[in-house]
Amino acid sequence: MEFYSSGKLMLTGEYVVLAGATALSLRTRKGQKMLVEPSEDQAIHWKSIDHNGNCWFENTFSIHDFTVSNVSNQVVENRLTSLLRFINRNSTVVNLADGFAITTTLEFDRQWGLGSSSTLIANLAKWSEVDPIELLHAAFKGSGYDVATAMENNAILYQIKNDQPTWEKTVFNPPFSHQLFFVYLGKKQQSEEEVKKFDVQNVTKEDVALFNQLTQDLLTCETLPDFSYILTSHERALSDILNRPTIKYQRFRDYPFSIKSLGGWGGDFVMVVGNPDDQNYFKDKGYDVILSWDEVIKT
Repeated sequence: MEFYSSGKLMLTGEYVVLAGATALSLRTRKGQKMLVEPSEDQAIHWKSIDHNGNCWFENTFSIHDFTVSNVSNQVVENRLTSLLRFINRNSTVVNLADGFAITTTLEFDRQWGLGSSSTLIANLAKWSEVDPIELLHAAFKGSGYDVATAMENNAILYQIKNDQPTWEKTVFNPPFSHQLFFVYLGKKQQSEEEVKKFDVQNVTKEDVALFNQLTQDLLTCETLPDFSYILTSHERALSDILNRPTIKYQRFRDYPFSIKSLGGWGGDFVMVVGNPDDQNYFKDKGYDVILSWDEVIKT
C-alpha cells in the first residue's frame, strides 16, 4: 500500500492560530510518500529516504513495545515509538503485531520546513485510520494545521474552536502569483519550540478578529498593492504581539516591497513580493534558495 501527503506553508495566522484565529495554509507541490509492505518477520522495519534518494534513517522496532534495540537517532526513534504506540492502541484496521516494512520518501529537502513530520503523520493516519490530530499530539506539539493540510492535499482554512480543530478546503490562486517568490533563510525553524514559547494570553479577542479579517481580505483581494498592504499589516500586528521585529526589519530593511514570514518567525521560508529581477537583491546577500510561486505552491 502506498500513501501520499502534500507539504504546507502557512500564509496567515501563524502563532495566533493557537488562540483561535483562522489560518490560511497552502498546499505545496511536493510532499512525502509512504510505502507499507508486509514484513517477513514480526517487527516494524523502518526506512526514511530523503529528496536525493539517500537513506537518512533506518531501524527496526519491536512489535511488543515499539522500541529499538540499537539506538541510532534517539529523537526520531522516540517520536516513532510514540506514534506506533498510539496506532497500536487506537487503530481498528491495522494490527502492528503482523509486522510491516515501512519506507518513507520525501520530495523536498527536510531542512526546508515544508512538513516532513506533518506529511508523515498524515500518511500514518491515512493508513491506520486514526484521528490525525490526536496522532500528532501523541508525539508533537502544535496547532495541527499542517497535518490537516496534508490530510486534505489542498489549501485550507484552519481554526481551533473550543479546543477542537476545524478546517475547510479553500482556493487561493492570486492572479499576480508571478510576482511572488520564496526565499529560504537557511535555518530550519523548530516549530514545536516556537509553540512552547508562545503565550496565547497575549492575544486578545480583538487581535483574533483582526487576523481573521486579514485572512479573509487576503483571500478576496485582486490587486498586488492590496495584497502587499495586507501582508505588511499582518507582519506588523504579529510583531506587536510577539514583541519581536519583523524579518524585513531584521534583515531586509532596504528592500522596497513586502516580505512575509511563513510559519515560525526567523527560519524556513519567507514570501516576497517582487519581479524575477528583484531576486538578485537576495542572491547578493547570500540567499541561494529562491523559488517561484509555481515551483512551490500546488493550486
